[in-house]
Amino acid sequence: MAPVSIKSVLISESVDPCCKKILEENGIRVTEKPNMKKDDLIAEIKDYDGLVVRSATKVTADVINAASNLKIVGRAGTGVDNVDVDAATKKGIIVMNTPSGNTISAAELTCALLMSLSRHVPQAVMSMKAGNWDRKKFMGAELYGKTLGILGLGRIGKEVATRMQSFGMKTIGYDPITPPEVSASWGVEQMSLDQLWPQCDYITVHTPLMPSTAGLLNDESFAKCKKGVKVVNCARGGIIDEAALLRALESGQCGGAGLDVFVEEPPKNRSLVDHPNVISCPHLGASTKEAQARCGQDIALQIVDMVKGKSLVGAVNAQVLASTFSQESHQWIKLGEAIGAVLQSCATSKQSFSQVQITTQGKKSPILQSCGNLGQWLQLQSQWFNSSWCACSAGAERQCVQTACLTHRQPAVL
Repeated sequence: MAPVSIKSVLISESVDPCCKKILEENGIRVTEKPNMKKDDLIAEIKDYDGLVVRSATKVTADVINAASNLKIVGRAGTGVDNVDVDAATKKGIIVMNTPSGNTISAAELTCALLMSLSRHVPQAVMSMKAGNWDRKKFMGAELYGKTLGILGLGRIGKEVATRMQSFGMKTIGYDPITPPEVSASWGVEQMSLDQLWPQCDYITVHTPLMPSTAGLLNDESFAKCKKGVKVVNCARGGIIDEAALLRALESGQCGGAGLDVFVEEPPKNRSLVDHPNVISCPHLGASTKEAQARCGQDIALQIVDMVKGKSLVGAVNAQVLASTFSQESHQWIKLGEAIGAVLQSCATSKQSFSQVQITTQGKKSPILQSCGNLGQWLQLQSQWFNSSWCACSAGAERQCVQTACLTHRQPAVL
Protein backbone atom coordinates (compact mmCIF):
# COMPACT_ATOMS: atom_id res chain seq x y z
CA MET A 1 0.00 0.00 0.00
CA ALA A 2 1.06 3.60 -0.49
CA PRO A 3 2.19 5.53 2.63
CA VAL A 4 -0.28 7.93 4.25
CA SER A 5 1.04 11.14 5.78
CA ILE A 6 0.05 11.45 9.45
CA LYS A 7 2.01 14.14 11.30
CA SER A 8 -0.26 14.94 14.23
CA VAL A 9 -2.77 12.91 16.27
CA LEU A 10 -5.31 14.01 18.87
CA ILE A 11 -6.19 11.51 21.62
CA SER A 12 -9.54 12.58 23.05
CA GLU A 13 -9.93 9.94 25.78
CA SER A 14 -7.91 8.07 28.35
CA VAL A 15 -5.84 5.62 26.32
CA ASP A 16 -2.95 3.54 27.59
CA PRO A 17 0.30 5.59 27.64
CA CYS A 18 1.96 3.12 25.27
CA CYS A 19 -0.20 4.54 22.44
CA LYS A 20 1.33 8.01 22.72
CA LYS A 21 4.82 6.57 23.21
CA ILE A 22 4.68 4.43 20.06
CA LEU A 23 3.32 7.26 17.92
CA GLU A 24 5.91 9.77 19.15
CA GLU A 25 8.75 7.28 18.66
CA ASN A 26 7.74 7.18 15.01
CA GLY A 27 7.77 10.95 14.53
CA ILE A 28 4.07 11.67 15.05
CA ARG A 29 3.14 14.62 17.26
CA VAL A 30 0.55 13.62 19.86
CA THR A 31 -1.81 15.81 21.90
CA GLU A 32 -3.92 14.33 24.69
CA LYS A 33 -7.14 16.15 25.62
CA PRO A 34 -9.49 13.73 27.39
CA ASN A 35 -13.16 14.41 28.17
CA MET A 36 -13.63 17.04 25.47
CA LYS A 37 -17.12 18.38 24.84
CA LYS A 38 -18.49 18.25 21.31
CA ASP A 39 -17.98 21.96 20.61
CA ASP A 40 -14.41 21.80 21.89
CA LEU A 41 -13.67 18.80 19.69
CA ILE A 42 -15.11 20.55 16.64
CA ALA A 43 -12.91 23.58 17.30
CA GLU A 44 -9.80 21.47 17.92
CA ILE A 45 -9.99 18.74 15.29
CA LYS A 46 -9.12 20.94 12.31
CA ASP A 47 -5.47 20.98 13.39
CA TYR A 48 -4.92 17.20 13.29
CA ASP A 49 -4.37 14.44 10.74
CA GLY A 50 -5.52 11.67 13.08
CA LEU A 51 -7.95 11.16 15.96
CA VAL A 52 -7.80 8.34 18.50
CA VAL A 53 -10.90 7.62 20.61
CA ARG A 54 -12.44 4.94 22.79
CA SER A 55 -16.23 4.65 23.15
CA ALA A 56 -17.20 7.90 24.91
CA THR A 57 -16.19 10.36 22.16
CA LYS A 58 -18.96 10.77 19.61
CA VAL A 59 -17.34 11.37 16.24
CA THR A 60 -20.42 12.78 14.54
CA ALA A 61 -20.86 14.20 11.04
CA ASP A 62 -20.40 17.67 12.52
CA VAL A 63 -17.03 16.70 13.95
CA ILE A 64 -15.94 15.05 10.71
CA ASN A 65 -17.03 17.99 8.56
CA ALA A 66 -14.99 20.33 10.76
CA ALA A 67 -11.89 18.16 10.32
CA SER A 68 -10.26 19.70 7.27
CA ASN A 69 -7.02 17.70 7.59
CA LEU A 70 -8.27 14.48 9.16
CA LYS A 71 -7.17 11.27 7.43
CA ILE A 72 -7.88 8.63 10.05
CA VAL A 73 -10.10 7.95 13.06
CA GLY A 74 -8.63 5.21 15.23
CA ARG A 75 -10.95 3.45 17.66
CA ALA A 76 -8.98 1.84 20.51
CA GLY A 77 -11.52 -0.95 20.89
CA THR A 78 -13.93 -3.04 18.86
CA GLY A 79 -17.21 -1.28 18.07
CA VAL A 80 -17.32 1.86 15.93
CA ASP A 81 -20.96 2.81 16.56
CA ASN A 82 -19.73 6.05 18.18
CA VAL A 83 -18.22 7.07 14.82
CA ASP A 84 -20.29 8.24 11.85
CA VAL A 85 -18.58 5.89 9.41
CA ASP A 86 -20.70 7.04 6.46
CA ALA A 87 -19.72 10.68 6.97
CA ALA A 88 -16.07 9.68 7.29
CA THR A 89 -16.25 7.59 4.14
CA LYS A 90 -17.71 10.48 2.14
CA LYS A 91 -14.72 12.62 3.15
CA GLY A 92 -12.22 9.86 2.40
CA ILE A 93 -11.30 9.38 6.08
CA ILE A 94 -10.23 5.91 7.13
CA VAL A 95 -11.94 4.50 10.22
CA MET A 96 -10.11 1.65 11.92
CA ASN A 97 -10.59 -0.33 15.11
CA THR A 98 -8.63 -2.90 17.11
CA PRO A 99 -10.85 -5.95 16.69
CA SER A 100 -8.93 -8.32 18.93
CA GLY A 101 -7.71 -5.99 21.68
CA ASN A 102 -10.48 -6.57 24.21
CA THR A 103 -11.57 -10.07 23.15
CA ILE A 104 -10.39 -11.92 26.25
CA SER A 105 -11.58 -9.25 28.69
CA ALA A 106 -15.08 -9.12 27.18
CA ALA A 107 -15.32 -12.91 27.09
CA GLU A 108 -14.24 -13.21 30.73
CA LEU A 109 -16.79 -10.65 31.89
CA THR A 110 -19.50 -12.51 29.98
CA CYS A 111 -18.56 -15.73 31.76
CA ALA A 112 -18.53 -13.92 35.11
CA LEU A 113 -22.07 -12.65 34.52
CA LEU A 114 -23.29 -16.09 33.46
CA MET A 115 -21.91 -17.58 36.66
CA SER A 116 -23.26 -14.73 38.78
CA LEU A 117 -26.73 -15.19 37.30
CA SER A 118 -26.69 -18.90 38.07
CA ARG A 119 -25.73 -18.41 41.73
CA HIS A 120 -27.05 -14.89 42.55
CA VAL A 121 -23.57 -13.86 43.68
CA PRO A 122 -23.98 -10.03 43.71
CA GLN A 123 -27.34 -10.21 45.49
CA ALA A 124 -25.91 -12.54 48.13
CA VAL A 125 -22.94 -10.23 48.66
CA MET A 126 -25.19 -7.21 49.21
CA SER A 127 -27.39 -9.23 51.59
CA MET A 128 -24.34 -10.17 53.65
CA LYS A 129 -23.15 -6.56 53.74
CA ALA A 130 -26.59 -5.60 55.05
CA GLY A 131 -26.06 -7.95 57.97
CA ASN A 132 -28.25 -10.82 56.75
CA TRP A 133 -27.60 -14.56 56.56
CA ASP A 134 -30.24 -15.86 54.15
CA ARG A 135 -29.19 -19.10 52.50
CA LYS A 136 -32.62 -20.16 51.20
CA LYS A 137 -33.26 -16.87 49.41
CA PHE A 138 -30.30 -17.35 47.06
CA MET A 139 -30.86 -20.92 45.89
CA GLY A 140 -29.10 -21.17 42.52
CA ALA A 141 -28.64 -23.65 39.70
CA GLU A 142 -25.68 -25.46 38.18
CA LEU A 143 -24.36 -24.53 34.76
CA TYR A 144 -23.42 -28.16 34.16
CA GLY A 145 -25.70 -29.75 31.57
CA LYS A 146 -27.39 -26.47 30.67
CA THR A 147 -27.59 -25.08 27.14
CA LEU A 148 -25.95 -21.77 26.25
CA GLY A 149 -27.09 -19.97 23.10
CA ILE A 150 -24.44 -17.67 21.61
CA LEU A 151 -25.63 -15.05 19.13
CA GLY A 152 -22.56 -13.96 17.18
CA LEU A 153 -19.71 -16.43 16.74
CA GLY A 154 -16.76 -14.13 16.14
CA ARG A 155 -13.70 -13.78 18.34
CA ILE A 156 -15.56 -13.09 21.60
CA GLY A 157 -18.31 -15.64 20.96
CA LYS A 158 -15.68 -18.30 20.36
CA GLU A 159 -13.81 -17.50 23.57
CA VAL A 160 -17.03 -17.56 25.59
CA ALA A 161 -17.95 -20.93 24.08
CA THR A 162 -14.66 -22.63 24.90
CA ARG A 163 -14.71 -21.33 28.49
CA MET A 164 -18.30 -22.29 29.23
CA GLN A 165 -17.80 -25.73 27.72
CA SER A 166 -15.34 -26.34 30.56
CA PHE A 167 -18.33 -26.00 32.91
CA GLY A 168 -20.10 -28.76 31.04
CA MET A 169 -22.47 -26.51 29.13
CA LYS A 170 -23.82 -27.43 25.72
CA THR A 171 -23.09 -24.55 23.34
CA ILE A 172 -25.28 -23.76 20.36
CA GLY A 173 -25.23 -20.59 18.29
CA TYR A 174 -26.32 -18.42 15.42
CA ASP A 175 -24.12 -16.42 13.05
CA PRO A 176 -24.91 -15.54 9.43
CA ILE A 177 -21.21 -15.17 8.55
CA THR A 178 -19.18 -17.82 10.38
CA PRO A 179 -19.44 -21.14 8.49
CA PRO A 180 -21.10 -23.91 10.55
CA GLU A 181 -18.13 -26.23 10.05
CA VAL A 182 -15.84 -23.60 11.57
CA SER A 183 -17.90 -23.11 14.72
CA ALA A 184 -18.38 -26.88 14.96
CA SER A 185 -14.59 -27.25 15.19
CA TRP A 186 -14.72 -25.43 18.54
CA GLY A 187 -17.84 -27.11 19.81
CA VAL A 188 -20.72 -24.86 18.77
CA GLU A 189 -23.60 -26.26 16.75
CA GLN A 190 -25.15 -23.60 14.52
CA MET A 191 -28.87 -23.38 13.85
CA SER A 192 -31.57 -20.89 12.96
CA LEU A 193 -32.89 -18.48 15.58
CA ASP A 194 -36.26 -20.22 15.64
CA GLN A 195 -34.48 -23.49 16.41
CA LEU A 196 -32.24 -21.87 19.00
CA TRP A 197 -34.71 -19.95 21.18
CA PRO A 198 -36.61 -22.88 22.75
CA GLN A 199 -33.43 -24.84 23.58
CA CYS A 200 -31.57 -22.22 25.61
CA ASP A 201 -31.25 -22.01 29.36
CA TYR A 202 -28.90 -19.04 28.90
CA ILE A 203 -28.40 -16.66 25.96
CA THR A 204 -25.47 -14.30 25.38
CA VAL A 205 -25.14 -11.81 22.52
CA HIS A 206 -21.88 -10.93 20.76
CA THR A 207 -22.91 -9.09 17.60
CA PRO A 208 -22.30 -5.53 16.46
CA LEU A 209 -25.21 -3.12 16.77
CA MET A 210 -26.76 -2.56 13.34
CA PRO A 211 -30.28 -2.47 11.91
CA SER A 212 -30.37 -6.26 11.53
CA THR A 213 -29.35 -6.88 15.17
CA ALA A 214 -31.21 -4.06 16.95
CA GLY A 215 -33.87 -5.65 19.14
CA LEU A 216 -32.70 -9.15 18.27
CA LEU A 217 -34.16 -10.26 21.58
CA ASN A 218 -37.66 -8.79 21.71
CA ASP A 219 -41.16 -9.73 22.85
CA GLU A 220 -41.53 -12.26 20.05
CA SER A 221 -38.20 -13.98 20.63
CA PHE A 222 -38.62 -14.05 24.43
CA ALA A 223 -42.00 -15.74 23.92
CA LYS A 224 -40.26 -18.54 22.00
CA CYS A 225 -37.72 -19.13 24.77
CA LYS A 226 -37.92 -21.45 27.77
CA LYS A 227 -39.66 -19.85 30.73
CA GLY A 228 -36.98 -18.46 33.03
CA VAL A 229 -34.27 -18.11 30.38
CA LYS A 230 -31.36 -15.93 31.49
CA VAL A 231 -29.67 -13.46 29.15
CA VAL A 232 -26.34 -11.61 29.05
CA ASN A 233 -25.32 -8.59 26.98
CA CYS A 234 -21.70 -7.48 27.02
CA ALA A 235 -21.80 -6.34 23.40
CA ARG A 236 -23.87 -3.23 22.65
CA GLY A 237 -26.96 -1.71 24.22
CA GLY A 238 -30.02 -2.15 22.00
CA ILE A 239 -29.30 -5.68 20.78
CA ILE A 240 -31.69 -6.75 23.52
CA ASP A 241 -34.86 -4.64 23.45
CA GLU A 242 -34.77 -3.09 26.92
CA ALA A 243 -38.52 -2.59 27.22
CA ALA A 244 -39.18 -6.16 26.10
CA LEU A 245 -36.57 -7.44 28.56
CA LEU A 246 -38.25 -5.61 31.44
CA ARG A 247 -41.61 -7.10 30.48
CA ALA A 248 -40.07 -10.58 30.30
CA LEU A 249 -38.47 -10.13 33.72
CA GLU A 250 -41.73 -8.93 35.26
CA SER A 251 -43.67 -11.88 33.83
CA GLY A 252 -41.01 -14.44 34.76
CA GLN A 253 -40.42 -15.40 31.14
CA CYS A 254 -36.86 -14.15 31.66
CA GLY A 255 -35.32 -15.37 34.91
CA GLY A 256 -32.47 -12.90 35.05
CA ALA A 257 -30.22 -10.62 33.00
CA GLY A 258 -26.58 -9.63 33.13
CA LEU A 259 -26.12 -6.25 31.45
CA ASP A 260 -22.84 -4.46 30.85
CA VAL A 261 -24.24 -2.14 28.17
CA PHE A 262 -27.32 0.02 27.69
CA VAL A 263 -28.98 2.00 24.91
CA GLU A 264 -28.25 5.18 26.87
CA GLU A 265 -25.07 5.29 28.95
CA PRO A 266 -25.31 6.00 31.76
CA PRO A 267 -28.98 4.95 31.75
CA LYS A 268 -31.41 7.60 32.98
CA ASN A 269 -34.23 5.08 33.10
CA ARG A 270 -33.16 2.78 35.92
CA SER A 271 -35.97 0.24 35.68
CA LEU A 272 -33.60 -2.50 34.56
CA VAL A 273 -30.69 -1.49 36.80
CA ASP A 274 -32.94 -1.53 39.87
CA HIS A 275 -34.67 -4.80 39.03
CA PRO A 276 -33.80 -7.52 41.60
CA ASN A 277 -33.07 -10.08 38.90
CA VAL A 278 -30.68 -7.88 36.94
CA ILE A 279 -26.93 -7.75 37.47
CA SER A 280 -25.60 -4.59 35.86
CA CYS A 281 -22.15 -3.12 35.24
CA PRO A 282 -21.09 0.32 33.90
CA HIS A 283 -19.73 -0.93 30.55
CA LEU A 284 -16.70 -2.78 31.92
CA GLY A 285 -16.17 -5.25 29.05
CA ALA A 286 -12.83 -3.75 28.02
CA SER A 287 -11.95 -2.31 31.42
CA THR A 288 -8.90 -4.36 32.26
CA LYS A 289 -5.30 -3.23 32.31
CA GLU A 290 -4.41 -5.86 29.76
CA ALA A 291 -7.17 -4.93 27.29
CA GLN A 292 -6.41 -1.22 27.51
CA ALA A 293 -2.70 -1.79 26.98
CA ARG A 294 -3.44 -4.10 24.05
CA CYS A 295 -5.91 -1.71 22.40
CA GLY A 296 -3.62 1.30 22.87
CA GLN A 297 -0.67 -0.55 21.44
CA ASP A 298 -2.64 -2.05 18.54
CA ILE A 299 -4.14 1.24 17.34
CA ALA A 300 -0.77 2.99 17.53
CA LEU A 301 1.02 0.23 15.59
CA GLN A 302 -1.76 0.13 13.00
CA ILE A 303 -1.41 3.87 12.41
CA VAL A 304 2.39 3.60 12.19
CA ASP A 305 2.16 0.73 9.71
CA MET A 306 -0.22 2.78 7.58
CA VAL A 307 2.11 5.78 7.66
CA LYS A 308 5.03 3.59 6.56
CA GLY A 309 2.99 1.93 3.84
CA LYS A 310 3.45 -1.53 5.38
CA SER A 311 -0.13 -2.64 5.91
CA LEU A 312 -3.64 -1.47 6.70
CA VAL A 313 -5.22 -3.46 9.53
CA GLY A 314 -8.60 -2.92 11.17
CA ALA A 315 -10.08 -0.54 8.57
CA VAL A 316 -13.88 -0.79 8.58
CA ASN A 317 -14.76 1.43 5.61
CA ALA A 318 -13.27 -0.31 2.61
CA GLN A 319 -14.66 2.29 0.21
CA VAL A 320 -11.90 4.77 1.05
CA LEU A 321 -9.04 2.31 0.87
CA ALA A 322 -8.39 2.67 -2.85
CA SER A 323 -6.20 5.72 -2.24
CA THR A 324 -3.91 3.71 0.04
CA PHE A 325 -3.13 0.92 -2.44
CA SER A 326 -0.22 0.93 -4.86
CA GLN A 327 -0.84 1.12 -8.60
CA GLU A 328 0.03 -2.57 -8.94
CA SER A 329 -2.57 -3.45 -6.31
CA HIS A 330 -5.27 -1.62 -8.29
CA GLN A 331 -4.75 -4.06 -11.17
CA TRP A 332 -5.36 -7.04 -8.91
CA ILE A 333 -8.42 -5.37 -7.40
CA LYS A 334 -9.91 -4.85 -10.87
CA LEU A 335 -9.18 -8.47 -11.76
CA GLY A 336 -10.84 -9.65 -8.56
CA GLU A 337 -13.91 -7.54 -9.33
CA ALA A 338 -14.08 -9.00 -12.83
CA ILE A 339 -13.90 -12.57 -11.55
CA GLY A 340 -16.55 -11.77 -8.97
CA ALA A 341 -18.83 -10.39 -11.67
CA VAL A 342 -18.43 -13.58 -13.73
CA LEU A 343 -19.23 -15.82 -10.78
CA GLN A 344 -22.19 -13.66 -9.79
CA SER A 345 -23.51 -14.01 -13.30
CA CYS A 346 -23.17 -17.78 -12.97
CA ALA A 347 -24.98 -17.67 -9.64
CA THR A 348 -27.95 -15.80 -11.03
CA SER A 349 -28.21 -17.80 -14.24
CA LYS A 350 -31.30 -19.93 -14.74
CA GLN A 351 -29.25 -22.46 -16.68
CA SER A 352 -27.30 -25.15 -14.84
CA PHE A 353 -23.53 -25.32 -15.23
CA SER A 354 -20.97 -27.88 -14.17
CA GLN A 355 -17.80 -25.85 -13.75
CA VAL A 356 -16.06 -22.51 -14.18
CA GLN A 357 -12.44 -22.56 -15.30
CA ILE A 358 -10.13 -19.66 -14.48
CA THR A 359 -6.57 -19.39 -15.81
CA THR A 360 -4.04 -16.76 -14.72
CA GLN A 361 -0.54 -16.06 -15.99
CA GLY A 362 2.07 -13.88 -14.32
CA LYS A 363 3.79 -13.72 -10.97
CA LYS A 364 2.55 -16.29 -8.52
CA SER A 365 -0.08 -14.52 -6.44
CA PRO A 366 -2.96 -15.09 -4.03
CA ILE A 367 -5.51 -14.30 -6.73
CA LEU A 368 -6.52 -17.94 -7.16
CA GLN A 369 -7.10 -18.25 -3.43
CA SER A 370 -9.57 -15.41 -3.85
CA CYS A 371 -11.25 -17.43 -6.57
CA GLY A 372 -11.55 -20.29 -4.12
CA ASN A 373 -13.19 -18.01 -1.57
CA LEU A 374 -15.67 -16.82 -4.18
CA GLY A 375 -16.30 -20.44 -4.99
CA GLN A 376 -17.26 -21.12 -1.39
CA TRP A 377 -19.74 -18.27 -1.58
CA LEU A 378 -21.32 -20.00 -4.58
CA GLN A 379 -21.31 -23.32 -2.73
CA LEU A 380 -18.69 -24.64 -5.10
CA GLN A 381 -15.75 -26.86 -4.38
CA SER A 382 -12.39 -25.47 -5.42
CA GLN A 383 -10.18 -28.10 -7.04
CA TRP A 384 -6.69 -27.15 -8.11
CA PHE A 385 -5.76 -29.33 -11.05
CA ASN A 386 -2.78 -27.59 -12.53
CA SER A 387 0.06 -25.42 -11.31
CA SER A 388 3.10 -25.46 -13.55
CA TRP A 389 6.15 -23.30 -13.94
CA CYS A 390 7.31 -22.55 -17.45
CA ALA A 391 10.60 -21.12 -18.59
CA CYS A 392 10.42 -17.84 -20.46
CA SER A 393 12.81 -16.21 -22.88
CA ALA A 394 16.38 -15.58 -21.77
CA GLY A 395 16.60 -12.86 -19.15
CA ALA A 396 12.85 -12.70 -18.67
CA GLU A 397 11.27 -13.12 -15.25
CA ARG A 398 9.96 -16.58 -14.50
CA GLN A 399 6.19 -16.74 -14.87
CA CYS A 400 3.53 -18.89 -13.27
CA VAL A 401 0.60 -20.34 -15.19
CA GLN A 402 -2.19 -21.48 -12.87
CA THR A 403 -5.62 -22.85 -13.60
CA ALA A 404 -8.43 -23.17 -11.11
CA CYS A 405 -11.51 -25.28 -11.72
CA LEU A 406 -14.52 -24.46 -9.59
CA THR A 407 -16.88 -27.44 -9.63
CA HIS A 408 -20.31 -27.95 -8.11
CA ARG A 409 -20.55 -30.36 -5.21
CA GLN A 410 -23.89 -31.32 -6.73
CA PRO A 411 -25.37 -30.33 -10.09
CA ALA A 412 -27.80 -27.53 -9.49
CA VAL A 413 -29.58 -24.63 -11.08
CA LEU A 414 -28.38 -21.41 -9.47
